[in-house]
Amino acid sequence: MNVNKMIDQLRAELAAIQQALAILENLSGGHGGRGKRKPFSAETRRKMAESQRKRWAAYRKGQKKASREQ
Repeated sequence: MNVNKMIDQLRAELAAIQQALAILENLSGGHGGRGKRKPFSAETRRKMAESQRKRWAAYRKGQKKASREQ
């Protein structure tokens, strides 16, 4: 097969893929499909941090029980 013919075929495939991507991006509202998120308030971040600390404390407590049982 001629190398130039292969290059032309690949360029045609690339153009088709780029066109499909452009259509999908338009359908999803832009690149990646997600816009900017509203930032969390300080109070919400504080609640999230406290909840995570509680989850970690429960996890560590479970690890200590497991190590004592062995």
